[in-house]
Amino acid sequence: MLDPSVYEPYFPQTKQLCLDYFAAPQEEGLAVLLERLLSQEGLPTHCPVHHFIVPAALLTVCRRRQGESGELLEAELTEAMQRARNVLGGFCGFYGACGAAIGLGIFWSIITGTTPLSGKTWSFGNRACGEALLALAEYGGPRCCKRVSWLTVAGAIDRINEILDLHLPPLPNMTCRFYQSNQECLKEHCPYYSKEASV
Repeated sequence: MLDPSVYEPYFPQTKQLCLDYFAAPQEEGLAVLLERLLSQEGLPTHCPVHHFIVPAALLTVCRRRQGESGELLEAELTEAMQRARNVLGGFCGFYGACGAAIGLGIFWSIITGTTPLSGKTWSFGNRACGEALLALAEYGGPRCCKRVSWLTVAGAIDRINEILDLHLPPLPNMTCRFYQSNQECLKEHCPYYSKEASV
């Protein structure tokens, strides 16, 4: 397992990138933000920061679409970061629940104000996690934090649009630029693999 000092700085860096995106004059889109977060220079290919990247990207884009304040987003990103830090590295294999899918649940619980005592909204995060885990399981292992992050966010858009009444466009097909740094890459069995791509 990685020493936390290697990846820990990327938690606040991810938060700042989201705040910068939120404050920019033009909206670039969820795909651009997600790729920016996944492509941070030096970010380890596999690390728990990806468990924060999923809710951070979704909160940022949704709150901007809703016209909410930067102060609200900053508070929610801080909360998402703290929750994501509790999802340990290797959760996918050691606990049977990928951290990207759990990150999606973090997004739903925060954006809907859900607690363990909530009624209707309690199901949103649990259903989203379950659907994401089923989709990820179709590809199997070994791990790939980039693949599962992209798949999780891509699969969440329809339900986000339905429940939050937003109009986020589908994510375009990503061409992976990270496979050379992943010794366990699924290669042709991954929907994003392209042997012509460069890291």
